[in-house]
Amino acid sequence: MKKTMLTLLSLLLCAALCACAAVTTEPGPVVSGTAGSGTGTQPAAGAYSLRAAGDYAEILKQLSAAAQNGAMTDGGIVGPRLNAAADTGTKTTTAAGATTEAVAQAPQSTATTPESNPTDYSGTNVQVAGIDEGDVVKTDGKYLYVMDQNGGVRILLADGAQTRLVGSIPGTDDGGYNSELYVDGDTLVLLRTTYDYSVEDKDSTRTAAQLYDLGDRTAPVLRATLAQDGVYMTSRLLDGRLYLVSSLYVWYYAADGGVTPADDCYIPCVYNGKTEQTIAAGNIWLPPESDNQNYTVLTSIDLASGARLSEQAVLGSAGTVYMNAQNLYLAASEYGQTESAPRTVDQYSVVDYVGGSTTTITRFSVADGKLTLAATGSVPGSLLNQFSLDEQDGNLRLVTTIDQSSWSEYTDAKYGFTNYQDGDSLSSSALYVLDASLKTIGSVTDLAPGERVYSVRFAGSIGYFVTYKQVDPLFAVDLSDPTAPKVLSALKIPGFSQYLHVYGDGLLLGLGQNTTGADGTVPDGLKLSMFSTADPKNVTEITSLALGGSWSEAQYNHKAILVLPEKNIIAFPMDDGYVVYGYADGVFTQRATMALGDGMWFDATRGVQIGELFYVCTSNGVGVYSLSDFSRLATVTF
Repeated sequence: MKKTMLTLLSLLLCAALCACAAVTTEPGPVVSGTAGSGTGTQPAAGAYSLRAAGDYAEILKQLSAAAQNGAMTDGGIVGPRLNAAADTGTKTTTAAGATTEAVAQAPQSTATTPESNPTDYSGTNVQVAGIDEGDVVKTDGKYLYVMDQNGGVRILLADGAQTRLVGSIPGTDDGGYNSELYVDGDTLVLLRTTYDYSVEDKDSTRTAAQLYDLGDRTAPVLRATLAQDGVYMTSRLLDGRLYLVSSLYVWYYAADGGVTPADDCYIPCVYNGKTEQTIAAGNIWLPPESDNQNYTVLTSIDLASGARLSEQAVLGSAGTVYMNAQNLYLAASEYGQTESAPRTVDQYSVVDYVGGSTTTITRFSVADGKLTLAATGSVPGSLLNQFSLDEQDGNLRLVTTIDQSSWSEYTDAKYGFTNYQDGDSLSSSALYVLDASLKTIGSVTDLAPGERVYSVRFAGSIGYFVTYKQVDPLFAVDLSDPTAPKVLSALKIPGFSQYLHVYGDGLLLGLGQNTTGADGTVPDGLKLSMFSTADPKNVTEITSLALGGSWSEAQYNHKAILVLPEKNIIAFPMDDGYVVYGYADGVFTQRATMALGDGMWFDATRGVQIGELFYVCTSNGVGVYSLSDFSRLATVTF
């Protein structure tokens, strides 16, 4: 099909023909913050601000400008439909057949409720205490809720050797896939990415929160489906309120592909069952200019009532999300460059360039479950993951890797050609402190030249982070005075830690990669490290243990590791099995190695402790073990 570029006129016609067109022609309020300054020749992070869209035509104009700036060159913009027919809404499924399946697989399922509600059980390993994060396995101390490989959820009575399947939520054939789940009292939330293939040439991806009533675990009942446009990014659960974040890409297609301007507007939609609603223009936030084709869509949902509390969208990507009890932060790395004034060298006109990344940050208040944009800001560099951010006393602390590259452009006007000469490529690390308005009030920069950040953990007024090139510098930074952060120590040891966990008073656990070789860069398997942080001015490695394994999901997903110091448990999947280690008196000990046999697959493996029992859960089975010696008591396969 021949593709042609829609003209700006036709694009504007699209907005006019959309039934939900202009709400107001006045520009919306602006929320802005001042950036931190760069180091060396790194381009300084400019002020970052967002403004509420005045109307949908303003949004379309900005998307059209992005297309003309080269974001895409072979077509017009298309996106979610406005005022679509009811039959194109989110397709929901019921748990029909769940009771039959449960009875067939578990004839004893009528006696599924223990007399007491255990309180001694592990939860998902989360970043912030009290802020739950979605995962593939959950427990409430009585039951295990496990996402299976068929797109459903299995519910098991956690009863030691008598552990058994009692109910399920069947998978569906809608072409979607499950991402994560939550259990909150008698509500199970299944987060699912779905597609609407009935609409041609559109990004019809949706993130759905399916709310199931668990009053009867043998027969979960779907009571609500709330969805939003875009691919699932992440979520958080606080006080019975779900905060859901998705990423919506605005596609560009040919104008002659059967898509008429009246069919398409470029506004994210939210859905309640089959009812579709566009997000109001005043809740869509625009940067001054951007070539970005992504919306980040945020909603909050009250699980008890099944009602959506608020919805917001930002035109721009958000690679990292951090949330505490007061705020939800979106952070995105954006590349930029500066150029010098032309200079003359022999017959050439020379322009020098310096390029690097800037992290933009947007803070949303979550007071009363409602998302309210409160501040924006930016700092030089890029983030590693959500642990790179932390808030204390209203100040945001964050660690970035600062990469910069330079080059020069030599133009010979007489002969009409241009040559390029590469300059230096440099990297370093930095820590920034931003106030509630996301203005930089303190920083430590130019740390670990030539290295990158591999892990970060904040513990009260101390920030710890690991960089790596040949050895593992573990930095400890004093943040007690947010306006004057100070490096207290920098421990250098072979290898590097990819995950850090506060193990107890004065102890910091590291899981990462051991290295060997003359230059210290040859990978040599996984290792555990225990650091003493009793004196932040003199952080030391108490001990380390080479594990022999080559890979673990816990290296990049903190939810895959279970750390229970009071139970002497450090547990995670490794290679094709599951391992449990302990730590006492300065020594790591291997407590158990579970081979995932008996038909169990090595897939999204999680460990769960309930009372004196330990459960290893995979997408097609659960192994039951005694906590005292990790002897196997039972295996339940799906």
